[in-house]
Amino acid sequence: MHILFSILAFTIIIAVKPIIVHAEETVSSETNQNTRTSAPFSSYPQSRDTYSQPNFFDNILNEVDYQHKSLSEQLVEFTEQIDTFFISDDQERRINYSHIQLGYRYTRYQDDPSLMDPVFQARLHLPRTQNRLTVEVSNNNPFDPINDIATNTSSDTNPADQTDQTLNIGLGYARAITDLLDFKVTGGTRLAGDRMKVFINLQVYRKFFFYKWSLHLSEDLYRDNVIFNRATAQMLFERSIGDDRLFRSITKNITYSDLGYAQNHQTFYVLDQLSTRDAIIYQVGSMWEKQFGLLDYELENYYTMVRYSRKIYRDWLFMELSPQVQYLRTENFHPKPLISLQVTAFFGNNQ
Repeated sequence: MHILFSILAFTIIIAVKPIIVHAEETVSSETNQNTRTSAPFSSYPQSRDTYSQPNFFDNILNEVDYQHKSLSEQLVEFTEQIDTFFISDDQERRINYSHIQLGYRYTRYQDDPSLMDPVFQARLHLPRTQNRLTVEVSNNNPFDPINDIATNTSSDTNPADQTDQTLNIGLGYARAITDLLDFKVTGGTRLAGDRMKVFINLQVYRKFFFYKWSLHLSEDLYRDNVIFNRATAQMLFERSIGDDRLFRSITKNITYSDLGYAQNHQTFYVLDQLSTRDAIIYQVGSMWEKQFGLLDYELENYYTMVRYSRKIYRDWLFMELSPQVQYLRTENFHPKPLISLQVTAFFGNNQ
C-alpha cells in the first residue's frame, strides 16, 4: 500500500512538472516583456545617458550659440583695433574727460538785478571707443568765443559774457591727423529759447611741453544753419613759477565773417594753490573789437577778478567765490562791481 502511494505521487509530479516549468517560463517571459516595456524607469541611469544625447533641436541651438560667440569675438576684436588706431590716450586726455557737472551760480551786481543760473555739463564716452567718441550736453554755450573746450578754460574768460543760457547736445569725435596735429569735431543742436541751431565745430590743436612751461596752439572753425561762421585762433602759454603757482596767458583772435567784425581777447592770471583744499586765482582780461573795413581795434571792455575755490567735501563738491570789477565801453568804462558764488558737484573725472 505504501509502495503504491509512492508510485502514484511520483507519477503526478512527473506529469505536473512540465506545466509548472511552462508557467514559470510564461511568467518569466511576461516579466521580461514588462521589464523591457518599463525600461526607462527600471534602468534610469542608462536611459538618462541615452536621453542626454543631442537631438535635432539641440544641434540647431548649439550651432546658433557657436555662431553668436564667434561673431561676438570678431566684433570685439574689430572695435579694439579701431580704438587703438585713432588717437593716443595722452592726446585724448587733454580734451575728453568724462564727467557730469551739476551746480548753481548766483551773481550779484551793484546796480542791476541779481542772476541765478543752473550749471549743467556732461561729457559721456560711448562704449568701446576708448574715449574717442563722446556725447556732450550742457546748458551754457561751449562754442561761444568766451569758452575753450580743448583746454578747459571756460572760466578764464570775460565775466561780462557769462550769461548766455542755451541747451547744447552734440556728438564729439577726436583723433590725431599727424604727429604734430590733433583734431576734434563736434556736431549737434543748440536750443536758445524757441530757436534751434544745427552746428558743427572743428578744432585743430597741438600742445607743446617744455621744462617749466607749455604752449597750446589751436584753430576753431564753427558754423551753424543760421548763416553764422566763426574762426578762432588761440595761443595759450603756461609756466610754473613755483611749486604751488602757475602763470597763464591766453591770446585769442575771433573773426565773425557773416557778422562783419573781429575781436581780440587777452587774459592773464596767476593760480596760487594755498593747500590741498584751497586755491585762489588773480585774473585780468580785456577785449578789443573792430568792424570790417576799419584799420584799428577799439577797446570794448576790461576786468579784474579774484576767484577763490575750495573743496567742500572730498574731491567732488566745490565752492567758488568770485568778486570782480568790469569796465564796459557802453558804460563809459565806469567800474561795475559784482560778486558771483557757485557751488558745483562733479561726478566722474574732474581733472
